[in-house]
This record gives sequence, C-alpha cells and structure tokens, in this order.
Amino acid sequence: MSTDVWKENDPYAAKWKSKLVLFFIVVFASLVILNFFMPEDFPDNNYNVMLLVLLAIGFWVADVFPPFAVSMFVIGYSVYFLDEFSLMSGVSEDWQSYTSTWASPVIWIMMGGFFVSLGINLTGLDKRIANFSIKLFGTKPRIFLLGVMLLTVFFSIAISNTATAALMIAVITPLLQRLGKHEPFNRSLVLGVAFAASFGGLTTIPGSPVNAIAADAASAQGRHISYMDWFGIGMPLCLFFTLAAWLILSYVFKPEVSSIPKVKSNYEISQLSRKEWIVIITLLITISLWLTTSITKIPVAAVSFLPMMILSISGIIQQQHIRLISWDTLLLVAGGLTLGMAASNTGLLDYASSKISLPENKMSALIFMGYITVMLSNFMSSTATASILIPLVNTLIPNDVILVSMVTAMCCSLGILLPISTPPNAIALSTGYIKQQHFSFVALFAILAGPPVICYSLVWWLGSG
Repeated sequence: MSTDVWKENDPYAAKWKSKLVLFFIVVFASLVILNFFMPEDFPDNNYNVMLLVLLAIGFWVADVFPPFAVSMFVIGYSVYFLDEFSLMSGVSEDWQSYTSTWASPVIWIMMGGFFVSLGINLTGLDKRIANFSIKLFGTKPRIFLLGVMLLTVFFSIAISNTATAALMIAVITPLLQRLGKHEPFNRSLVLGVAFAASFGGLTTIPGSPVNAIAADAASAQGRHISYMDWFGIGMPLCLFFTLAAWLILSYVFKPEVSSIPKVKSNYEISQLSRKEWIVIITLLITISLWLTTSITKIPVAAVSFLPMMILSISGIIQQQHIRLISWDTLLLVAGGLTLGMAASNTGLLDYASSKISLPENKMSALIFMGYITVMLSNFMSSTATASILIPLVNTLIPNDVILVSMVTAMCCSLGILLPISTPPNAIALSTGYIKQQHFSFVALFAILAGPPVICYSLVWWLGSG
C-alpha cells in the first residue's frame, strides 16, 4: 500500500496543494506590502501587528484556512509575536488579555443564543412552528414567498441566521421538489430564505455576532446599548430590506405556477410536550429580560445564562448535545476580538485614524464608512470585518460610539453578494436550485441603498446630529 498522500488524482492532495500555494501568496504579498508600501513615518513598533492584520485579512479573503483556524492563528500570533517576532523572546507582555476574549460578554451572548436554538431544535419545536405557520400563507406564490421570508425573520430573532436558514431550507425542500428543478419560483424561495435570514440579523444584539461585537465596543467605552435600543430600529430596518428583497425577487423570478401545491407535512401535530413547554417558557422569559435590560439593569450577556442554566438542568440539553454548539463560530468571534484589541493596544488604530481623511460632515463620513464596510463584508467574514472596522471607525469618529458601532455592524449584515459572504448564502447555494449570479439582484440593492438608509435611520433613532 502506497504511503504517498500526494497522488496525482487525489482530490484531497490537490486541495492542499492549492491551499499551500494560496498560503505562500498571502505571506509573500503581506511581506511585500509591509516592506515596500508602508509610509515613511510608520511606527517601528507597529510592524508586527500590521503583519498580523495583513495575514489575517489575506487568510480570510483567500479562504486559506477555515475562518475559526484563522482566529486561532490571530490569538496565537498575539501571544507569541506581537512584541518581538521571535519565540526566543517569550510571550507578549499582555498575552493574557489577548486570550481573555474567549470570556468576553460577546461570547456569552452568543452562547445563550446557541442554547436557545439547540433547545428549540432538540424538542422539535422549530418544525412544529414552521409547519403550522406555512399553512397560514395561502397558495398564491408571491404571498407565500412573503410569508416564508417573514417567518424566516421571526426565527432569526431568537436563533442564529445560520440555524434559521438551515431550518427554513429544510421546511421548503419538499415544496421545491414538488415544483421541479426548472420552476423560477424555486429560486425566489431559496434566495428569499437566505436574504431574510441575513437581514434578520439586524433585529437584535444576539441576532448576529457583529451586533454583539458592536455592543461590546460601546460597553468598553462606558456606553450601553440596550436590547430595545437595538430592536426598536433593527426590526424596521430588517422589514424594509426584507420587503425590498421580496419585491425584487417577485419581479426577477416570476413564478410560472399559479398556485402552491399542497405538500404532506413531515411533522404530526400533537399536544405540546413537557420539554417543549420548558423551552417556550424559557424563551419568553429570556426575550422579556432582553427587552427590559434598561429597567432590570441586567446586562444582555448576564441574561444569556438563564437559558443555559434551565435547558441544561432540565435535561433538554445533555452532555452529548453540547458538541452541537457552533464552537467554530465562537472561536471565530474570539479571534476577531483579539485582532481588534491588538490593533488598538499597539497604537495601530490611532496611526491609521490619523492618516484617513473623512468628510467633515458627520453624515457623509458615516455613509462613506458604511460603503467600505458593505464592500469588505462581501468578500470576507462579516465577523472579521466588524472586528477590524468597528474599533477603527470608533477611533475616527470618537464622540458617537453607539451610533458608529451600530452603523458598522448593521452594514456588515448587508454583505450578501457571494456564497462566501454569509452562511445563509452558502446554505442556499448548496440546494442546487440557484447559481452564484442569482445573489446579485438583491445584493446590488443592499450595497447601493443600504448604507444611506441605515445611517439616516440610526441618526434619527438615536437623536445624533
């Protein structure tokens, strides 16, 4: 038996060869930029962190490693090489702070959301709600599409957009199969679920990792974003973009069928079980506490421990289920927070802000940064984009941390141009009913109209001039 793992026709070997080539391209390009294209006054003590930023962005954009692996690289680099690029010099002086991001409130907010999502999934409550709601939408294709998209938004308030997209794709799959491969309405349904799941991330702080990063950035500067502050403007914005996407999809992919055929449900309606009741009550209490943080003074992150405790103690989530938590997403966020911390602690953000010239008018500056955010989030992870840009923009516009953080985070959720832009897009593409270019119709609207709409809405909502 041959031990040669690099066989000519081995797809695994071919994949790693291409990854190796990309790795060296990213490293080479980063070193060239660092040594030949940096300003003459670039601080000597910022070269190590600048190399980290270039490598991280390159690895994320080129997909050299899985996103969570890049975050592990960021944390490891910060521990060993941020002060001196040598293992012989020991660890960085602040190495513990670069690893403490794993215990950030952002992580616990997301963990609480994951526990709620897992509880809903394990008890079958997700399928019960979905199949019951599907019956309410009628048989007219365009109205049915709107109903599916609004249901997707509803789910994304309580669970992650990735889990929401996966759930809703599973719900509509029997209908997709019944309609056939060549029915244009199938594209509308699949794309509608993907876009509604992404836009649903605008609604709440736990709804998307980038929202939690924004809340953490504001908290670090002594400003608190309440659940209602976010929900009050996040929900209208979500509905605006969802309705716009619905109109575009209805026009671009006109259905050939006149009515939606009936599909046999995969879930039998029965009485709610004890476990389902526990999840429902826990979810209602959790959402109520999230909505009233300004009254109860209980931070959003602290509220997240409630579902974690109840669902674990009640036995709904057991030891074997813990493995189902999206740990890679948590690691990705922790690494993103570390990258932002490293850039801030070393003074790189201060230097960058001194070199970037924004329009004097605050609204123009916000919209300008909004467009940069949307463009970047289309080509790299929205979490990575938020981790880099939120600290930078807060340095550039230091007097409105809540406004700036929310604008940047919400613009990250509009990165929906490519399958790699967001997990719901990747899930939608995997169905085989759409192609990459089908994302562009709604994505171009989001890119062009999104930043001004978000900026003007937030300035009005927060009362910032």
